[in-house]
Amino acid sequence: MKAFVASHLKELNRRTVYSVVSSTGETSKAEITRITGISSPTVIKIINHFIEKGLVIECERTSDYVDATPPMGRRPNTIAFNKNAAYSVGIEFEGNYLKIGLVNLAFEMISFEKIHVADGFEQIFSKTLPSAIRSLISVADLGKAPILGIGIGIPSIFDPNSMVIEATPLIGLENRLAARELLDRLRRDMNMPVFMENDVKAAAIGEYWTRGTEVPDLIYISLGTGFAAGIILDGKLRKGPHNIAGEIGYLVSGKSKANSISKTGPMEQMVNIAKVEELLGQPLEHFDKDKKVLRRVQTRIAAEVAVVIANLCISLDVSCVVMGGLLSEYFGPTFIAETSERINELTLMEVRVYPSSRPEPGISGAAHIVMNNSMDILLR
Repeated sequence: MKAFVASHLKELNRRTVYSVVSSTGETSKAEITRITGISSPTVIKIINHFIEKGLVIECERTSDYVDATPPMGRRPNTIAFNKNAAYSVGIEFEGNYLKIGLVNLAFEMISFEKIHVADGFEQIFSKTLPSAIRSLISVADLGKAPILGIGIGIPSIFDPNSMVIEATPLIGLENRLAARELLDRLRRDMNMPVFMENDVKAAAIGEYWTRGTEVPDLIYISLGTGFAAGIILDGKLRKGPHNIAGEIGYLVSGKSKANSISKTGPMEQMVNIAKVEELLGQPLEHFDKDKKVLRRVQTRIAAEVAVVIANLCISLDVSCVVMGGLLSEYFGPTFIAETSERINELTLMEVRVYPSSRPEPGISGAAHIVMNNSMDILLR
């Protein structure tokens, strides 16, 4: 049995109170005590600490008395969450583009920039990225609010323990890359913590928390340069011991040849932007959207995608799916509806299929990873 450590209980209580305040937006000390079961004196002490740090603002309650005469005595005060008390930088690397966002504690995008990049992977992280982050921060009015760190989503299999990025031909990374030195250099240059995760897994986190944890399980599907999934089970991101959970681009059929992590997966070859452009006969940005051709290609892609999602939903018993990525945006709502209809023909239970809840879930998810790793420092 582990020894009791008072500081652990203090941290847990602070996290619990912060979770209530940040999720409700505005509440009272009495309500926090009721919801959490933490004693009133402890809640008062924590709230006073949060007020000193600028995380919450105490204000006089007025909303309860809009159409009524207030009761005798002093009106109780409410505790309002200060969502702009701190920020994180969320980054999504897409091979040819860097998308960078400054995100507040409510995971709202304060500023955003998309940059075309043509240099090699290491050059981008060493030169382009620090300059782009500084530029984004410089134009934002943050006052004295701190930036907790940088979260980066990359379209590659990434091991956070060894800091190794697997070869990813779709973004021009031909060999495995030991990224520890690159990330340490970025951390020193920016003087803040740096965290990295697979981009689709980060987007799954962003989608899950955007929904306020209303569902315990969620599958996020990304259709774009590649084809991958992020899987949330019982509120936790499923990565697996080899960090390949959700790598549906590598799924195989009886016709598949040898599979290799250093090559584009069999399923990914059938479902990605390059394949769609091949079927359309021209790049997406130049396609004039001939309705018959577009409909034929959309139906073919929807059929391929639906089979994969249906198998995932059945094997994991998950009934909430979110579809994002450039192809989902390009084809639009009819594509998601068509895919959903086919999925529900194949599954044993009803599956609800939604579009992304926000424009850049990967950036929000990357920011959430920063917040989660920095929470003890934020609340200290």
